[in-house]
Amino acid sequence: MKPDPRLTRLVIAADVLLDLRLAELRGCARAIAETRARIEILARDPVAGPELPPAASAQIEHQYRLWADARRAEELQALARQTADWMEAKDRAQTALGRSDVLARLLARK
Repeated sequence: MKPDPRLTRLVIAADVLLDLRLAELRGCARAIAETRARIEILARDPVAGPELPPAASAQIEHQYRLWADARRAEELQALARQTADWMEAKDRAQTALGRSDVLARLLARK
């Protein structure tokens, strides 16, 4: 028996939606990885510059650490938002996968 064309269209639409949701999930994961890389860079010690008097060097290092701490706090907030976005995207991708799988099984029965 030939499958219902409406079911075939639903399977195609579900597969397209699954691809979209998986792309969204990959984008979220990529953003998280980039943010983690920036946080890792901020955790490193600053590179020594030209020879400066000890007092000037200490002042520059202190200012850098203040800036890096503030920037790290911003990046950690961004990471928290991105992680929440990733979790939501994962849920949407799982739903799309389940929908696609069920429709494909229904089509295979016909």
